[in-house]
This record gives sequence, C-alpha cells and structure tokens, in this order.
Amino acid sequence: MDDTVYVLIFAFDPEGNVLLRRKKRPTWQHELWNGLGGQGNLEDTAARNLDITEERGHWPLDRYIALRKFREEAGLDLPAERLRGNIVVPFPPCTLHVFWADLTTDEARCCYQARDDTDASYLPEDQEYNHWFDDADVVNMANGDTEVGLVSSTYELIRLIQSLRHWFPENEAT
Repeated sequence: MDDTVYVLIFAFDPEGNVLLRRKKRPTWQHELWNGLGGQGNLEDTAARNLDITEERGHWPLDRYIALRKFREEAGLDLPAERLRGNIVVPFPPCTLHVFWADLTTDEARCCYQARDDTDASYLPEDQEYNHWFDDADVVNMANGDTEVGLVSSTYELIRLIQSLRHWFPENEAT
C-alpha cells in the first residue's frame, strides 16, 4: 500500500455550524463542498522530526499534516491537542485521516470568512473558498436540493462526527 496520507478536518463553531471548503481539485471534487484538508508533504515530516530532535514531544505524522492544512485553508493555527478524533479510512492507494475541531466564537471568526457565490464573484474562478453551514444547509446539500452538492461521504462523516462530539465532549480524551 502507498504511504500517501490525506487528512480531512471538520471544524464546528459553538452553534454547531460546520466549516466546509468549495473544492477545485482534484477533478472528482471540482465545485463540491468538503471538509478542509489534503495531502501530506515533506514539510510535515520535517516539522515532526524537529519536534522529536528538540525533545518537545511529538504527534503522529497525520496530525502534523492536519494542522498545516487547517492553518493554510482556514487561516487559524490550532495546537495539536485541539484536533480531536482520528477516524482512519483506508482509501487505496492511500489512507485518509479524519479529524474535527470545536472552535470558540473568536476562533470561528478568525477562519477565512464565509462567502456565498455572489460574494465570491470577485475571486478567480480557480480559487477555493470556505463557508460556514448550519445543519439544514448540510441536509439540503446531501439531498441534492442545492445547486452545489457535497463530495461523496461528506454528509456521513459530518453525521458521525456530530455523534462523536455529543458522546465525547471536548473536555474528555478521544
């Protein structure tokens, strides 16, 4: 099996809204909404190795990838311990690691602010952007009641994480 690691992060604000990203690549996700994330690279391995060398402790590589991708795509630098869960999905020829983060109101405001299609008209056509969605929006997208849908399995992952958030509040270890 390939050692390629992908991560997917779902961030929730205090009201339960989920932050999704309108994707441009890969082709099969073009113009669909998904969690934030992507593929790991050498920068993640270097950060992990530095933490080990400096004896600062370390986290598994997939968590370094998730932290970097969240910082790049949401504009928010979360500490490693704020990422919760690690749902591992074999996705040959790679592995997908799914995390979530419960954000404070201030942190949610810091994430690149939501833009709808009309607000995003000034963006280059290939520009990805984020948007906060409430539960009704997510259900409508999953049912195909909206112009733009979800990447396959995104709805199921959001539902699973919502259940886990309920059963394992942030102050408990996951």
